[in-house]
Amino acid sequence: MSTSLAPPTGRVTILFSDIEGSTALWESCPEAMTRALREHDTLFRETAATLGGYEVKAEGDAFMIAFETPETAFRFAVVVQENLGNMPWPRELLETQRERGMVGKLGVRVRMGIAEGAPESRVNPTTQRMDYFGPSVNLAARLCDMAHGAQVIISEPCLADDLEIGGAVLESLGHFTIRGFREPQGVAQLVSGSWWPMEFPPLRLDRVAPPPKSARSEREETLTDHVAAACDKLLAQTVVERRSGMPDEARRHLDCLEATARWLDDPERLVEGWHQMALVLANQNDNPGALELSSDALDVARLQLSDAHLVRSLRAQTRHLTWNGQFDAARECMDEAAQIARRLGDENELVVVQALEADICRLEGRLEEAEQRFEDAIEVMERRGLGSEARRQRNLLMVAYVESGDPRCLLHAELLIEQFQSLGMLTQEASTKANLSLYYLDQNEQEAFDELTRFCTEAFRYAGIDFALTSIAVNEAFFHLQRGRLDEAKARLERIAHILEKEPAKERSETLLLWSLLHLFRGDLALAKEAASIGIPMALQDLEFIGPIKVSLLQVCAHLASHEHGKAQEIFLALERPNSTTCRVAWRLLGRLLDLENKSPQV
Repeated sequence: MSTSLAPPTGRVTILFSDIEGSTALWESCPEAMTRALREHDTLFRETAATLGGYEVKAEGDAFMIAFETPETAFRFAVVVQENLGNMPWPRELLETQRERGMVGKLGVRVRMGIAEGAPESRVNPTTQRMDYFGPSVNLAARLCDMAHGAQVIISEPCLADDLEIGGAVLESLGHFTIRGFREPQGVAQLVSGSWWPMEFPPLRLDRVAPPPKSARSEREETLTDHVAAACDKLLAQTVVERRSGMPDEARRHLDCLEATARWLDDPERLVEGWHQMALVLANQNDNPGALELSSDALDVARLQLSDAHLVRSLRAQTRHLTWNGQFDAARECMDEAAQIARRLGDENELVVVQALEADICRLEGRLEEAEQRFEDAIEVMERRGLGSEARRQRNLLMVAYVESGDPRCLLHAELLIEQFQSLGMLTQEASTKANLSLYYLDQNEQEAFDELTRFCTEAFRYAGIDFALTSIAVNEAFFHLQRGRLDEAKARLERIAHILEKEPAKERSETLLLWSLLHLFRGDLALAKEAASIGIPMALQDLEFIGPIKVSLLQVCAHLASHEHGKAQEIFLALERPNSTTCRVAWRLLGRLLDLENKSPQV
């Protein structure tokens, strides 16, 4: 979580959390619990960073988080519980829970307590973070102790008369005498829709001790223990930074993590750090660098880690091979991961691995097959409760529909936006709307395009995600160009002129295509030819399926700029309708220049 968030003052809402049965889980399946705790910590910190929660402290598997309002704390609790109920937890952890007689939905069950008040606050001299003290803090801790896993207990004074909590069930439990408080306290129960219906035992009114510590923390702590714990927190922090659009901070922390993991001689943390760094590189469009690092991680996983770790490394490698256009190698990697998942009996992992084929088909341009595979994957994942993976597949399906100009993208976008809004995931909502804006670019619908673009620009600027702002500027330039607003298109291109020097071939070739088209419409043929000539070799380096299409479009520009109308028309008429929104807009613009706008090209 970003430490730049100011701690709330005055009336503050405090939330405590704790994992149910963690001591027994640490004793029975420490490796699975290590992985689960990292997922748990990442989820808490990422959600707090998104919703504005201030992490006061974390101890073992317990968190204390402060919020400015009760409503924000309730929303945080619902989002976290929703994700906890849908995450694919390690098979060993689920088997341990069954062996211990746990019934109902399994997985990491977290109890929470929420109370509001005006606590004393002062900076902790060790952590340099604000800490809070007083009755409301004590009450929140007691309420957490009273709860069971997946149950959120709230002090009733927090609840407003007109309170509406989406995605959860809220009910009053009555008044109870709680140690440390003279008067009985009214409490309510909040249960996320992912865990409802669920029968809870009576509240644990006899529990007043601090949350139990894990088996790991009960033994004598050594320097190595402290360093390993710091690594886990660092890894969780880098995930938040990566997803929040702070790649420089993430890379700096991942460099520290790599050095520390080498000092610990800990291949598991080293591999996980490399996987995160590869995603950072991919987000910055350095797919070759990401693939190289992912390959190194896979080599270490093969030699030193378990099959459960290996299958995750193979899954990551499949994605990076796909993004680099190495589809045959990606399928080989995917098949190996699927074989291991079957051998382990991990059905959830197998579903996730097999779904990778859909994206390979999309990037190969086989959209009908990709659509069917996406639909099948979404259905299975939603049935199995794999909510985050189902959203990933739905997003890719929506992108496939956008690329083909299919209005079915609107339905999938609406579903995704609604889910992201309910989960408080602003960046993901903005990314979905940015993809949807391409559909309205294709349809030349200005009002809808402008509305989505404004929202995305504000959201990405707030999150500091510069590469997303660049993509929006490219889309705006295309929109202005097809509307004949040449000065506005030029202004957008000048705003992103830097990408001609430091961005990958895909972005540079697309921008040069824009410049060439702009110069053609302005009658600057020499400049149009120059931009097209520079863009053609860059388009040849673009490994996605739209690369060859851009080559042909740039060749048409070059021939038009050279007064070779016949050659330009020949290449244009041989083109199929592009399966890329921006290329399709460029294709139509070239049709205008060739006076072929109303003629049917070869399909």
